[in-house]
Amino acid sequence: MGPEFFVENFVRFFDYVRIAGGLHVPGGAAKQLQILHTGTVLATTPVNLPLPGIEAKCGFAVSFLAPEFNPGDVRLVFELEDGSNYQISGTEVAHTYLRSEAAGNRCEDQFFRKLRTPGFDRVLEIGSRARSEISRRHLFEGKQYTGLDVVQGPNVDVVGDAHALSAHFDPESFDAMYSVSTFEHLAMPWKVALEAHKVLRPGGLAYFVTHQSLGMHELPWDFWRYSDTSWNSLFNSYTGFRVLETFLGNPMMLVPFIYHDHWKGYEGAVGFSTSSVLVEKCGPNSMEWNLDVAAVTKGLYPA
Repeated sequence: MGPEFFVENFVRFFDYVRIAGGLHVPGGAAKQLQILHTGTVLATTPVNLPLPGIEAKCGFAVSFLAPEFNPGDVRLVFELEDGSNYQISGTEVAHTYLRSEAAGNRCEDQFFRKLRTPGFDRVLEIGSRARSEISRRHLFEGKQYTGLDVVQGPNVDVVGDAHALSAHFDPESFDAMYSVSTFEHLAMPWKVALEAHKVLRPGGLAYFVTHQSLGMHELPWDFWRYSDTSWNSLFNSYTGFRVLETFLGNPMMLVPFIYHDHWKGYEGAVGFSTSSVLVEKCGPNSMEWNLDVAAVTKGLYPA
């Protein structure tokens, strides 16, 4: 078996390029990586970063400047312990990244695969309104689908606040729960987690996708951004859940409108457009949060 190359991030911003990933060499190791651009060495970095699920430290992260960047002009050259090298073109790196990115959202994949098994018939979508003429009802064809939104509109079956799910639905009314681009608009998402526990049956699943770095919108009802690790604060043994999978999608740069020297180097900071989680209701909830959301929020959610 030969070396296994994989890419976690491939980011380009103007002349700035950042590539992160790993090279696993069975029975050996990669020592160093050089980035060559039309034959010129642009960067050199050790291959020694830890990677989840792999005992050997075989990860790397490298940044470089390449004016008029073309992936076809770049080569990654790994120096191996045995003195040989392993090379891969920038075009191959880009294709590898795009393939892994497209197949990477295991949260969504697992959620819909599980919904095809018996016992997952009753589905609640939180934030179902087709505000941008996007309805996801068709994804649940053959299911008992209910669309909830805080504002009346297309694809809304029940008008209600996600912070008060138990005021609209009986206990354990649903086998599965689904929400896209809504959790950033929840003033108290921890309260929604508790309410979700009330209306999901034991063993029920929930898949939520929201934003990690995307700009603010629907003001003033835009409250939060989520990393992949933030989900454990909402869904854990105390709230009666366990996190099965998380995913960060579509890397993106955050750059100030007015550039000062203070921000120099921050171009390399990577955010993500989306953050997803798949959770399972696995036990009782031992938490309560009785504060009324309306008491601490201002204005109405924009229609």
